[in-house]
Amino acid sequence: MKKNAFKKTILVVGSFLVLPWVTMAISGIDSGDTRVKIYAEQGGDWFRALTLRTDSHGVLEIDNMLPGWYKAKVNEGDEESGQKVAVEAKMLDLDGREIDQKTTFDLYYKNDAGDSVAIGSVETDDDGQLEVPGLSADTEYKFDLDERDDSSVGQKDGKVRIRCKAKVDQTDWFTAYYNRTDENRVLEVENILPGRYKFKYKEQDGDITLPFTLDARFLNEDGERLKQSTKVHLWAYLGPEKTLTFAGEVWTNARGEVMIPGLMHDVKYKVEVFDN
Repeated sequence: MKKNAFKKTILVVGSFLVLPWVTMAISGIDSGDTRVKIYAEQGGDWFRALTLRTDSHGVLEIDNMLPGWYKAKVNEGDEESGQKVAVEAKMLDLDGREIDQKTTFDLYYKNDAGDSVAIGSVETDDDGQLEVPGLSADTEYKFDLDERDDSSVGQKDGKVRIRCKAKVDQTDWFTAYYNRTDENRVLEVENILPGRYKFKYKEQDGDITLPFTLDARFLNEDGERLKQSTKVHLWAYLGPEKTLTFAGEVWTNARGEVMIPGLMHDVKYKVEVFDN
């Protein structure tokens, strides 16, 4: 898939350890090669956003992560006492833009009474990369970002800035990612869950009546990456009544990747993934 294009990921993380970003290698505790289910709260509700295995050092690698509340659950067969999972995450700002400078996030956890308790703060590196050396399962954590700590996505000739909004399970609409296409109006979209999506152009970037192409990698309903060619159905809400209309069937490759041409500005789409 193309680099330097549009990646969408809705994700993860929290920790009892509050440290600035450091260059030393991080690791988890008794969590190597462990299956972890990651839940996110966006759009007013929780949903299962991603399921991954840690590497041999107990580290989860996340492409992009929105500010917000998160919770991780270790697979039942992999649970151990005192277990911690480490995380390397590329952070996004409140509008889904990639962070491109050192940025401080305030961390909170939710105690047994349901109260938010401040832990401290953690800082990214100059590229918005964050390293967290421990994540406890079944505890809710919030990565909070001040509204003033915004990144920017400037206008570039031949590219279109697009805001992607998502609605997953029972959530309301929320901004998942905001970035530019490449010169061919192709958006690279990582980790697309089944759900509803809407893409909106920045109008000063060009003709909003022209279609764009998604270069997408899909997940199944459990947030797992696809490992075989998989059928995907796309629906569009069309006309004054926003009638749900079948828009087509595509098949991914063995990695869950597929190109989908002909999508339009400000049209709502529904994605179904048939992973048997």
